[in-house]
Amino acid sequence: MNAASNIATLPASRTQSIHDASALDTPVQRMLRWEPHMSVGSPEFDAHHRHLGLLINCLANANTGPQGAPAAHDILMELADYAGYHFEAEEVLMLALGFPEIDRHRAEHAQFCEMIGEAGYGAALGIVDHSALVTYLTRWWSGHIQEEDAKYKPYLIAFRANHGPLEKATSNRAGIHQEKSHAA
Repeated sequence: MNAASNIATLPASRTQSIHDASALDTPVQRMLRWEPHMSVGSPEFDAHHRHLGLLINCLANANTGPQGAPAAHDILMELADYAGYHFEAEEVLMLALGFPEIDRHRAEHAQFCEMIGEAGYGAALGIVDHSALVTYLTRWWSGHIQEEDAKYKPYLIAFRANHGPLEKATSNRAGIHQEKSHAA
């Protein structure tokens, strides 16, 4: 299976929309909402971003007491896993588009993953500051999408205008690993 297939066709469980999450009924539970102006120009990556928001909403609603630590840990581990999946796919896209700020973008992704790992460890021990973590994640989600990810949108639009569908932008997912090793 090529990278275009991996990016374009996510399992349904990985593309759940925040608005479709019937379990999230209360205003607190729906603290993050996807809005059309947040689109990066790709339905696939918009779905990734919505799912990350859903996981942050779930974490915000996890019980913050000692009994809630296992649930918070599980959500953080799912967030870490999904963020890794999303970041890799996004970096493959940025490489294919020739996005000039990819190194800085990768550094932000790495910093986020490091923070989530530390928070997961803290949650496992029951010592994570839940409120501070949720505040960080909500600010990061909104700011990263609307400020950082939005920067590759013009490159995506230009690629489509000159080359056609997005699938042509990503032909070899393994290329990202080679590029990362050369950058290190």
